[in-house]
Amino acid sequence: MRRLNGIPGKRRGLALSALLLLACNKNEALPQGRATDAVTPTGRIYRSDWARLPAGSEPAEFVDVRAEGHAHPWLYAGGWRLAPRGRETVYEVPLALRNPTEPLTFRRYRGAVFGPDGALPRRYRVQAEARSMGGAFRFNGYGELAMQVLYRSPKTYVEVLQTDEALLIWEAVDAAPMQGRGWTQLARVPHRGKVGAWVKFGAEVDRDRGTITALLDGQPVAKAYSNLLKGDGRGALTLRATGNREEWRSVEVRELEGEPSAE
Repeated sequence: MRRLNGIPGKRRGLALSALLLLACNKNEALPQGRATDAVTPTGRIYRSDWARLPAGSEPAEFVDVRAEGHAHPWLYAGGWRLAPRGRETVYEVPLALRNPTEPLTFRRYRGAVFGPDGALPRRYRVQAEARSMGGAFRFNGYGELAMQVLYRSPKTYVEVLQTDEALLIWEAVDAAPMQGRGWTQLARVPHRGKVGAWVKFGAEVDRDRGTITALLDGQPVAKAYSNLLKGDGRGALTLRATGNREEWRSVEVRELEGEPSAE
């Protein structure tokens, strides 16, 4: 396995369906997602399946974290919606934002495949295929394709993300964007990202060991330890943009009980 050569440091600037159906701010029912879920000999699986949902809607299994009581000046809506792309449907962020310099927009997985309200297994693998469509201030307009594979709040999480130059693992502990404190870079793998090009990336998380293994095209490329991953504290999964337009083609979460580690 190829390990990250980056030195940890403080970050400057800115990782059969049973879904919860909640109400939006207007008390209208959210469209029900068609997650293709399965129970295998080694665990449960969530797979996004948005093709039959109406364009312009959002899947029920994801929620804007601002609707959960989080209010920060750097949080923005992003306009997340489902949009047709040929024969497939993507979950897109159509709006770019360059002011503030590092604005963030999150969508949290709240499905019930592994437990209520987006609960995750003790050991799991998250993989997604996404692309940046540009428009951000940071990273030469690319912004970030980011998944917070253990999310506690918009300021505390462990994430894997792609920029125009690299795949990275970051730990944020009470860390706001454009602040020097609370950020720790855990790993960096040189890997160029181009606007409009699809990236298949993800991570394998082991809460008992406190480890995260970054994945590119399904292959392990870096491994790190995080105190946030260790222990019994609740964690969720979020998707995020950093001022850039972006499209998510697919998201999969797989329980790994009984499976060998991706090392």
